[in-house]
Amino acid sequence: MEQKRTVVYPYSALSVADIQRNLISSDLYQFTSLVAPRGLALDGKDAGYADNRKNIGIFVSSDLINALKNTDALFVPSGKRNDRAFWGIFEHMCTAANMGKDIISCIQLTDIEEYKLSNECKIKGSSFINVQSDTLEWKDSSFPVTHDTAIPVIFVSGLLSETNEQEIVYILADRFKRDGLNVTAVGFRPEMNFFGFHNSEVITELINGRFYGGSVQETVCALNYYFYNLEMKEQTDIFIVHIPGALIETPDYPNDCGIFAHIISSAIKPSAIIAGSLYARYTENTMLQMHNEFLTRFGCELSALHISNKTLVHNSSVQKRKLESLYRPYDDVINIVNQMTSEGLRVFNINDLALCESVYQQLLQDIWED
Repeated sequence: MEQKRTVVYPYSALSVADIQRNLISSDLYQFTSLVAPRGLALDGKDAGYADNRKNIGIFVSSDLINALKNTDALFVPSGKRNDRAFWGIFEHMCTAANMGKDIISCIQLTDIEEYKLSNECKIKGSSFINVQSDTLEWKDSSFPVTHDTAIPVIFVSGLLSETNEQEIVYILADRFKRDGLNVTAVGFRPEMNFFGFHNSEVITELINGRFYGGSVQETVCALNYYFYNLEMKEQTDIFIVHIPGALIETPDYPNDCGIFAHIISSAIKPSAIIAGSLYARYTENTMLQMHNEFLTRFGCELSALHISNKTLVHNSSVQKRKLESLYRPYDDVINIVNQMTSEGLRVFNINDLALCESVYQQLLQDIWED
């Protein structure tokens, strides 16, 4: 089937991982055009500029209508409707549908909005795809039995806040598949469904402040049953679980204090953990402390630490009680990663392919020795 040229709107640094994943895939919808709202200073720049990485090869524009004229579909990434980037998003989707474009939606729509878009696409002979919900049928009237998984489980999560973890999940899943392993990746972003993985309804409810079934106990039981069904139905060899939020708490900055990680680990135990760190320089002693902390909390050590070019704006974060960040040049990251690896620390960055492969081979040893 011929691939469909697809415009991504609104584009931002949060979509870089999805762009990278789509570039190496053979999906029906190929991201060929990126449009960012005015005010993000991305117009005319390469997509990699969004998080200050090297060029990706696709340039960003700010003219959605012109982009739609030259493409076959509109892809709307996940995000909060009240964020400025998503202002008027439903109207933009209606415009695209009226132009006969396929609509792929990762954002939350009301029933009326979904009906209008679906109906307009049907009239125009195009497709409306809502990837908000996982396709797996797993629910039961109750979850009375706790199931232990016999396969390796890898947790991927930010150490203190989210950085490049979504991209790490994609890279890991593709690498395991190259070795012939059947991989099941689970996360909390609807884009996971679009790429053939799973966006867990239970985890999504959790990060939105709602316990599945009204209690922590029901949430843990539901998650356990969910993973059990995935393992049985997909005959998976390995789980990769993208944990939302942070793995540990911080005294100075607001985060979820590792609560999501604790609840999910109560439902399924990790065999290995890959954590994502903001830009920082670690010592052997600090790494040892993290190893011991994770061993106490999750029953397994830290397998590898990813160093991001994302760095915290300290004063602003403390004053606003909100994590605010900026992106350093990737050369800075590669330099400190090289320094730490020369000292024997198991750290890496996704842009160093040789180092990623080394971490992967070590990860194989960790999970099969567990």
